[in-house]
Amino acid sequence: MIWQGGPLSLDTLTRHWTAGAGALRVALDALEAQGLITRTGTLYGPEGDEHAARQAYAHHSGVRACTHCGCSDLWACPDGCWWTGETQCSSCVDAPLPALSAAGLAGTP
Repeated sequence: MIWQGGPLSLDTLTRHWTAGAGALRVALDALEAQGLITRTGTLYGPEGDEHAARQAYAHHSGVRACTHCGCSDLWACPDGCWWTGETQCSSCVDAPLPALSAAGLAGTP
């Protein structure tokens, strides 16, 4: 899971990022500006609203994500989850579909 292990280095994030190194830096800057991640030296980690941060990460990275909560293979729900369908995790099986938060959309192309 991308953040459960604590803050991650740029090198580690680059290995898991599918959209290219340039897009990673743009996304990290956007997420940091939105207050969704924090950078301490060379380490990045989630900050504030984890739900919004997960949604924004999935949007920017292009990874497979739950349409309900934004979790992905690399950043699962806080209590853990698994895929129950192509775009739905086990934590959201009975959940209504929420709109992507404004924080998750800010700074997106």
